[in-house]
Amino acid sequence: MELSMRWAARGFRKYYETEPPGTLFGIVQGGVYDDLRLRSLAALEDIGFEGLAVGGLAVGRSPPSRVSGCSTA
Repeated sequence: MELSMRWAARGFRKYYETEPPGTLFGIVQGGVYDDLRLRSLAALEDIGFEGLAVGGLAVGRSPPSRVSGCSTA
């Protein structure tokens, strides 16, 4: 997750170096681990993304774990 946050910060800086064509969204990472999702969310907010998406819940997760992950994020 920490590597993903470094890439998010790097991509954010690069994208906004010039006048961007749109808005860049950050993707909350952390799988089914609530503590990682919360840390990811905080890091993305600190970076300054205008919007967020919840990642890692659609593929290979049971419906209850998807709901739990969305509730955390």
